[in-house]
Amino acid sequence: MEAIFGVMSAFVLVMLGVGLAAFVFWLKMLIAAIRNDYEHKGVWILILFLFNIPGAFVFYFIPYHQIKAKKITAKSASHE
Repeated sequence: MEAIFGVMSAFVLVMLGVGLAAFVFWLKMLIAAIRNDYEHKGVWILILFLFNIPGAFVFYFIPYHQIKAKKITAKSASHE
């Protein structure tokens, strides 16, 4: 019986860690969505609020990479 509680407590700790990591990722994407200028900004912020973690992953793969690419291009152009 004690082994079951040990396994359950380990599972709960892992799930808390995963949940905290997902929340931090969502918060990072939300801050990036608010701070940067890009097309359909209001729609993406709404998607992040309505769809939370899945919305954050979609935001990461679509506009976030474009935002980072523009910053890298602008930074390299300013050094020339």
